[in-house]
This record gives sequence, structure tokens and C-alpha cells, in this order.
Amino acid sequence: MTLPNFLIIGAPKAGTTGLYYTLRQHPQIFLSDPKEPFYFLPPEKQHDIKNMADYLALFSNIPDGKVAIGEASVHYLGNPASPKMIYNALPKARLIAILRQPADRTYSHYLMYRREGKEDISDFSTIIQSLENPDISIKRKMDYLEDSLYSVSLKRYLSLFPREQMLIFLYEDWKTRPDEVLQKIMAFLGVDASINLMVKNENVTMKPRLPGLFNFLNSPQTIKNLLKKVIPYRWGKEVINRINQVLLFKSPPLNPTDRHRLTKVFRSDIIELQDLIGRDLSSWLR
Repeated sequence: MTLPNFLIIGAPKAGTTGLYYTLRQHPQIFLSDPKEPFYFLPPEKQHDIKNMADYLALFSNIPDGKVAIGEASVHYLGNPASPKMIYNALPKARLIAILRQPADRTYSHYLMYRREGKEDISDFSTIIQSLENPDISIKRKMDYLEDSLYSVSLKRYLSLFPREQMLIFLYEDWKTRPDEVLQKIMAFLGVDASINLMVKNENVTMKPRLPGLFNFLNSPQTIKNLLKKVIPYRWGKEVINRINQVLLFKSPPLNPTDRHRLTKVFRSDIIELQDLIGRDLSSWLR
């Protein structure tokens, strides 16, 4: 029975996809496919992997020579139940987190939900207003909050795991000094740090020009039930990928006023985070 010995726990929209694909190139590192099994989440948050047998199946038939075995379910960081669930199953696991300025992260998360058809609110200022006011309730409010309150989240982990089992970076580290980040991660995981890895760029958050058509084309059943009857599956995927390139365009940046408002929501948590991880986060507070 093989279980992971490391997890990339978050945060969402903070560069973990690029890190996942970069680390997969290392001959001594195995990362699960899918990237995010979401196993160590409450049942209502789980996806396809809902029992230990299915989880273990992700780590079966691992090639020889793999030293670090892991997965990258980024909602583990913010979910209150995850630290205890992980500790009960993997008390010796090494944990990696990348943290992004919370206003920017929340906006990127919102754009992803819009693209995926999971967020009905078209005006981001409405999202900000709900986060500013505890009395305003919206469907995804806790998702936006939990995944951006890093100090609160990390304290839950540090109450269970020794600090030396955690490696914490800032999004800026990964964007500006990826080779340095990779060197630290390889040392942390006990793999050969002399291996040169090609840094993989993460997906840029995009918006669909025609959300209804985009969501239809990217529904799993579209390919299975329609295209598969006419052309091979891989060809169908290629057709849809090319259509997506036309339908998607880069989202506008978060405007400074909204960023300032949203940063105020997370200000106290940012200040606590500075002390917790020993990093100057004054640039996050501007």
C-alpha cells in the first residue's frame, strides 16, 4: 500500500498548476493524475475520489525510483476539516503551500468560477460587498473567504504538524524566482536537486466571450455523446480546444479601488500572516 508523502495544499489560483506540471518532470517525483483528488475534504466537497480504496488506486503501479509521491488538491489549505483528516492519514507528510495576495487571489478565483459557470454574479463589486458585510450572504462567499484567510488556515495545520514539515512560499517567489523555489522544494522532498526542470507556465485566467456556448462545449457529456459518434475522441478534444482559443480572452485586471476595498477585508489576517511565516507583507497591504 502506497500513500503520498507530500501534498501541495494550496492556495487556489496561486501558481500550483504550473508547479504541479513542473515537478512532474522530475524522475524521482510522482504526482497523481488527476492533480486534485480532493480526498481529504468533507463528503459534500469531494469529487470522484470518495473512499480510501479509490485514493490508493491513484498511487498504485508507481514506477521504480520515485522518492517523493504526492498530489495537489489546493482546497486543502482553506477547508477547516482538511488538516485533521490529513494528519490522521498522513501524519508524516510534507506540506507545500503557495500564497498569493488575497485580493488578487479572490478575484482570480471569481473569474474562474465565472468561466466554469459556477458563479452567477456578474459584477465583482457585489462579491466585495458581501465579503465586507457579514450580513450579506452569497452562494460562494465561504469559498472566497476560506481560501484567502491564510493565517487562519495555516494555524490549523501548525497545531497538528511540526513547522519543519511545512514549506511556504509567496506567489511572487514562484513568479520571479522559480528556480530558487524549485531548489528549495527538491531539497525539502529529498530528491536530486541537480535535476534541471523546465518551468511550466500556469494557465492565465480567461473569460469566455459566449459563456453559454463555452460551458456547453466543455461539458464532459458533449464530447462523449456527440462528437464521439462522428469523429475520434482525441480529434474532438482538439476541435474544442481550438474553438476555446477563439471564445476565450484575457480578463481585465482588478481595478485599484476594488483591490483596496478587498485588501481591507483581509488586512488583519495578512498582518498575522507576516509574523506566522516571518515575511514582510507590506506590499500586500498597499
